[in-house]
Amino acid sequence: MQTVETSANAQRPALDGTRNPLIRDAETNLILPLGTSLRSMLAMLDDLKAFLGEENVHIDSGEGVAAEGLFQDEQTGGIFTDGHDTQLDDKFATSVCITPGSTAEVQAIVKLANKHGVPISPISRGKNLGYGGRSPRLSGSIVVDLGKRMNQVLEINTTDYYCVVQPGVSYFQLYDEIKKRGLEKTVMMDCPDLGWGSVLGNTMDRGVGYTPYGDHFSQHCSMTLVLPNGEVFNTGMGAAGADNASRYLFNYGFGPYMDGIFTQSNYAICTEMGVNLAPHPGGYQSYLWTFENESDLPQIVELMRPLRISGVFGHVAQLRHSLVDIACLGTMNDFFPGRDTANYLSDDEFVEFVKTKFKSQGVWNFYGALYGPKAIRDCHWDIIKTEFSKVQGAKYYFVDDLQEKSLLHYRDLTMQGIPNNHELQWLSWRGPGYAHLFFAPISPSRGKDAETQYELCKQLCRKYEFQYMGNFCIGAREMHHILDLIYDPNNDDEKRRAQALMRELTWESAKLGYCEYRTHNFLMDQVAATYGGNNQIQLRFQEALKDAIDPNGILAPGKSGIWPKRLRNIPGIRLGVPEELQPKAEYWPRQTARM
Repeated sequence: MQTVETSANAQRPALDGTRNPLIRDAETNLILPLGTSLRSMLAMLDDLKAFLGEENVHIDSGEGVAAEGLFQDEQTGGIFTDGHDTQLDDKFATSVCITPGSTAEVQAIVKLANKHGVPISPISRGKNLGYGGRSPRLSGSIVVDLGKRMNQVLEINTTDYYCVVQPGVSYFQLYDEIKKRGLEKTVMMDCPDLGWGSVLGNTMDRGVGYTPYGDHFSQHCSMTLVLPNGEVFNTGMGAAGADNASRYLFNYGFGPYMDGIFTQSNYAICTEMGVNLAPHPGGYQSYLWTFENESDLPQIVELMRPLRISGVFGHVAQLRHSLVDIACLGTMNDFFPGRDTANYLSDDEFVEFVKTKFKSQGVWNFYGALYGPKAIRDCHWDIIKTEFSKVQGAKYYFVDDLQEKSLLHYRDLTMQGIPNNHELQWLSWRGPGYAHLFFAPISPSRGKDAETQYELCKQLCRKYEFQYMGNFCIGAREMHHILDLIYDPNNDDEKRRAQALMRELTWESAKLGYCEYRTHNFLMDQVAATYGGNNQIQLRFQEALKDAIDPNGILAPGKSGIWPKRLRNIPGIRLGVPEELQPKAEYWPRQTARM
């Protein structure tokens, strides 16, 4: 590893546009954020221990980061790194993780970070696997683990149908609280594919679920934020007072709407949030449609779009490649004993496998649900049945029809807001100990766009010797194409190929107008660069805002490609972004004042 001396006792990799700057002090083994001195870090740690108590300041001596393993369940993985590591030499990692217990303690931490010039990186529960997990974008930043101690459901309101949660509340915990209060027949919550994540954290990252309330950001109402100067800001009607009677009922308040700029950003730390709950729909029926030909994809998507826009599909519509579903039901070795798991299935082999091994699987599978009284469900079902039956060979199943094990048994729970973690199983398709990355571009929900993306992803997966696994989701009008990339985190060659694949996918998709809505730490700068219209005006505006509200640059530097002024012009700091795509102009060009 090429290094340059930064002091008598610290080294860091030379920045070449591909490596994450990881600086480790030789004497203390502490990882230091770029631009932060050892003296400042030690002074910060002394103040944190005095204020939070030593039991809430976790420091790695140097052995923990190296030893931390794969994050696959609640019991495995560590607290200092990304549980699904993509890096070869220089991990996205920290030496310090702190656990505040209140908004007031978060305020104090932010003020200490400003005092000492030490950056901090907040997380809720750190379960954002495939997108960076617990790790900071700028290595060495102190991770502020909000979820460890701030984990209460503060309110469940059944008059206006909302709840108020802290960052540590998982979907499992919220559902358990609903059941504990005997409200499971009164309200319906939403949850994503995996239930262990933070309700608040998933919303702040603009994640999705699969009930009618599946667009999580659109279903939040009012945030409690700690700003980079340490002040508290209650958004929406909460700005009129924390106890305003309409705080969790009306999102917007007065003047410019603020909440959106705090999602996927480094402008504040969210410590509480209101989240809408749905009234129980009074009826529910899940179903599965299977489509037997790979070439059916564009026709299926063309049928899905009007059904979603018209509201016949009352939730996020998800069409899945069958290999993802099969991987949730068993491993490659279960189905192909003795096969080298590094070898992907050929197209013909995969189609033959699906047709001969599974009665209730197609090459493409659509999982949906009907909500409401039977008369409404029957009306919607008649329309869906008429439309999907236009695809030759299409078949449908209800849960009670299935004689063999099917993912529908688990999607049936997810689509009625009952959290589970079953879909972690697909990570074990090639065996235990594998990690994953997500590639998540946005496009129009049109058949041609789906076909173009599918062919591009499949072609590049083959180029880098990976198997295509993915799905297409229609949100409101747009389409999310989610590629699930499984790789061996203990194999340097696979990590190199995985990184190269993701970087090429990002550029090639962006050329076609398909830019990602969410990404991993190592791709954040590159994805930000794909939103480069009008001389990178979006990023220049975001960084001007960063400078205005966080002049010391202490809050999550580099998150979503947004760097503070003191770091942004360091050559190579924007990973994977060539010089010609770096922002060239300041948002406020220097001008001579006129008298």
